Amino acid sequence: MEDIHRDMSDMVLKMANSIDGFFGTERHTTFEQNTSSIRLRLNFDWTETTGVDLFPNVRLHLVLPGTMDRLRIVANEDDEEGAEAGGRDAENESDIALRFVGFETDRRGLSFDVGVRIRDWVFAGFGRVNLQLAYPLGMEWAGRSTNRLYWYTDTGFRNDFRQYFERAITKKLFFRSRTRLQYFEEEDANPFPEQRFSLFQKFSDGIALAYEATAEKVPADDTPFDDEDILVPDDSYTHYTLRIRTRFKTRWPWLFFEVWPVLIYPEEFDYDPTLAARFRMEITLGHIKDHTLTVEE
Repeated sequence: MEDIHRDMSDMVLKMANSIDGFFGTERHTTFEQNTSSIRLRLNFDWTETTGVDLFPNVRLHLVLPGTMDRLRIVANEDDEEGAEAGGRDAENESDIALRFVGFETDRRGLSFDVGVRIRDWVFAGFGRVNLQLAYPLGMEWAGRSTNRLYWYTDTGFRNDFRQYFERAITKKLFFRSRTRLQYFEEEDANPFPEQRFSLFQKFSDGIALAYEATAEKVPADDTPFDDEDILVPDDSYTHYTLRIRTRFKTRWPWLFFEVWPVLIYPEEFDYDPTLAARFRMEITLGHIKDHTLTVEE
């Protein structure tokens, strides 16, 4: 029974890793990638209230040679998808850091970062402590707990906690619940909770979909809508979002395309439904993971 329990929980964790490998998701982790890669993303966004926007995003993960995988250079891995279509606006913020890995195993990791953040062309230094634990929950479920504690020279402390519950339904269906709680010292409306439910579906080795529903509270500075369009200005806003994220792998393993239709119910517009969409092109340089959702028996 112990062997069966271990094998079942390992299968859930492996499928979670393969899904995140396919979707290019770092999943807020410090220890699941010990090879160098650069991910170039070009996002083409549209919302019916703000129109069209085009912006690039670069995610960097370089393992420095001769350091026994202890030192790495990382950039823009703060959020799993980067700026979201119709969601919080991260296109005016970037960061780069030097990471020291304290320890790492298949299920736990601790690292420390020192770096620089650029927000609206204002530079600030920061320090960050990253912690993650993964563990089995019975025969069919797995849990992951992550926490990042920041200190910025201009805005003070920030904490980002995430709790995942995951289950493989079949070889082609995978369920994930993510509960997120953020605290910002510079904000008056703390804390900022989020709940997201995701169902991942594989159609082939080159096509997969993620059906997602999210409820979240965001700071006023992170609203994607123009100030003059907001009905009642406030320190924070609640968003309810439905989206389908479709990801296509091309004949080249380093080139991907994505299409995201999005439906938002934002507090800024008294929860009237608002349409949004994203088209993304992504290129991976360096180490390329095996982007498949198949879980070996």
